[in-house]
Amino acid sequence: MTATNLHLLIGEDDYRADEKAREIIAECLAPDEREFGLDIADARGANAEEAARAVRQCVESLRTLGFFGNRKVVWLRHADLFRDSLAGKTEVVKAAVQELTETVKAGLPAEQVLIVSAPKMDKRQSFFRACQGAKAQICGFSVSEKNWEALKQAGEQLRRFLAKSGLRMSGEVEAAFLDKVGTETRRIAAEIEKLDVYLGKRRKVERKDLAEIVCASREASAWDLLDAIGERNVPEALRLLRQALFLGGKESPIGLVHFLAGRIQDWIVFRQALDRGWARSVPGRSLQWGQIPEAALRVLTEDLKKNPLSTHPYRANVLAQQASKYAMSELTQAYRHAVAACEAMMSGGRAAHQALILELLLVRIMARQAEGTGRPATVSVR
Repeated sequence: MTATNLHLLIGEDDYRADEKAREIIAECLAPDEREFGLDIADARGANAEEAARAVRQCVESLRTLGFFGNRKVVWLRHADLFRDSLAGKTEVVKAAVQELTETVKAGLPAEQVLIVSAPKMDKRQSFFRACQGAKAQICGFSVSEKNWEALKQAGEQLRRFLAKSGLRMSGEVEAAFLDKVGTETRRIAAEIEKLDVYLGKRRKVERKDLAEIVCASREASAWDLLDAIGERNVPEALRLLRQALFLGGKESPIGLVHFLAGRIQDWIVFRQALDRGWARSVPGRSLQWGQIPEAALRVLTEDLKKNPLSTHPYRANVLAQQASKYAMSELTQAYRHAVAACEAMMSGGRAAHQALILELLLVRIMARQAEGTGRPATVSVR
């Protein structure tokens, strides 16, 4: 049995928040008690009127005794109302939230349990303070905005799902899986479930299994595009670009240029690490790091926000291998081209024109420079 009858589950990782909510429900109610003892008010994607209705439904449920006086659980889930969201700023939602706040302040009966899950919550608002005063259990399920931290969190969740399913992955396959699927917990869980069914009695996941059964996230599709550019594979890069822009991907050309510029910066960092002997790349293995001067590491981490040591070892070796396919002069020129392309796109023009600018940019970056010049050997684009 839970020690409190009030629970706040806060964070953007709604899969883990939902998991926690179901754990609380399982502690409070037996399966045969849930038909009459569990009320769920879902506010996901609701407009202001629907959101207010969900909150009022929650309040009414708390005021209604459970069937035959038994314990009752009320779950207000996916409620993006307790901050300055579009719905949260409306008067109708503010009034409903105030009613819920007063209910919490008055104290919940011992047989009533309230669970509120929300992607974000303003801790200055009266509802949060009322929950604190009521000794609520507060659990955080945030997703880090830092890529390396989000990847670390995703790796922990991946290994948890692998252990639960009995599947096994090498470190290289784990990194490739996260590259393809992304860092969202719900997607990771779904893809592991697919692999579990697909593999049957075989428990070890191979790279070929990822290609055959695992679906790439929208973000991962863009990563595939950048990997093709890193390999200087012009036909594959153009195919992936057209797929991202026109064949259901509907990516923003400007967004892709920003993504590409960030990757070029990564390549510059790794190219410099290779050239200066800070790192050694061995195909098929993790990148071998040597000593990076303290001053250089400070510039990378504090000024450029590009600490290569925080990159997953497998991914670091992939980036180093890609960087080694370009001369440093090519990479610096590629970055200038990307900035110029972004400026050209933002100066106006239709999406089709922006797509053409991006396509020409990719060809220009991947074209080999003529010996002794800073210009592409076969392609010149204005």
